[in-house]
Amino acid sequence: MKVLLLCDYRWSHAPTITDHINSLLRYSENSVYRYSGLVENNGDLPDWLNLDVFDAVIVHYSIFVAVEHYLSDKSKARLAQYQGVKAVFLQDEYRFVNKSIEGINTVGADIIFTCVPEKGIPQVYPPEQVGGAKAVNVLTGYVSDALKNVPPKELGERKYDVSYRGRKYPAWHGRLGREKWEIAKQFKKKTRWKGLKTNISYREKDRVHGANWVELIRNSRSVLGVESGASVFDFTGEISTSVETISYLLGEKRFDYDRVREDYFADLEDKIGLEQISPRVFEAISLRTLCILYEGDYSGVVKANEHYLPLKKDFSNIDEVCKKLKDDYYVAEIVKNAYVELVHSETYSYQSFVKLFDAELSAAQAKKTLAGDAKRKGLGGRVIAELEKSNPPMMQFPYSYAPSRAAGMVARARSVLPQGLNIKLKNLVRGNG
Repeated sequence: MKVLLLCDYRWSHAPTITDHINSLLRYSENSVYRYSGLVENNGDLPDWLNLDVFDAVIVHYSIFVAVEHYLSDKSKARLAQYQGVKAVFLQDEYRFVNKSIEGINTVGADIIFTCVPEKGIPQVYPPEQVGGAKAVNVLTGYVSDALKNVPPKELGERKYDVSYRGRKYPAWHGRLGREKWEIAKQFKKKTRWKGLKTNISYREKDRVHGANWVELIRNSRSVLGVESGASVFDFTGEISTSVETISYLLGEKRFDYDRVREDYFADLEDKIGLEQISPRVFEAISLRTLCILYEGDYSGVVKANEHYLPLKKDFSNIDEVCKKLKDDYYVAEIVKNAYVELVHSETYSYQSFVKLFDAELSAAQAKKTLAGDAKRKGLGGRVIAELEKSNPPMMQFPYSYAPSRAAGMVARARSVLPQGLNIKLKNLVRGNG
């Protein structure tokens, strides 16, 4: 299949976004071509981009299907007319819910790749409201190829006992949003006299990115963590607009969270579960650093006392946590379990994710009529050439973290290869000509 991936692909994005896009380009059994000019073009697809060249069109989550600046009404109309397989990736699904459903219906999506847990999907995307599109649960991110072969530091050489970076999320995110910064505040308070060397912050000015982030994790015996997501689904946008308006008007010092919660979303909190594992957990495990996590489900991926050291949300077991953290053998055993079972096994690799993606595309294509096949066979050369010119090169992991110097040189060389040549090389390796 020829697959067109509509995405927003740029250096300024978080690595998890580029990793996700790269995985579809690298590992799919199909020939995947990306177009990354929608945002610069106010959401409009260029006239030269003939969708009928492709067997499937995918809207990536970096393109917000609910926001016209990312995908204009004109582009949605073109997608609606397109007869091939159509799929939409969604993330941060607690916002723009109704708008997202409207966009899904407008383009006529066949598949929704959603991070909403299985049990919550019928509540968020009822089949009768999404035109019968199939909702498929996926994770927000997977094990990064860039990190899994980075050599770990000895525990005794690590600079910090505990590290963490979070941020203050809008109040309407509810309990899960608050946990992302309260864990930092409370851990520092509860361990003030425990003799731990920490590097913990939830302030924007202290955020760390790129290679510096990798080095911070490598230099830490452990990292803190909480479940990703939000506790409130804002279907109409009214909750977020109301709460953020009050926040702006009152300011941080006068803002009363408990009162605002009671007035605007207390009865909606935790009605639909969106708790899920964060890509940061996979990053820490890949770099062989212990995770100290609030107790939770974490998409059923990690288990307490087997893959992570559990921290009760009331901090009633903080003494036990600190004691175990100082036990080198305990730390090594938990880290080993997590790395072997979750990273080395490739159960949560991007390759495994892309196999699921390919399978869903194939199943959806089988249900389509073959009327457009003959039409597509005579098209494509000019469109593919235009895609080659319009797209930035693929972004690779930092050269310094390649598993070997040779691998680093190969990665750098591949990063500047045209997309079509990368696909040809991939097909040659697989024996597809």
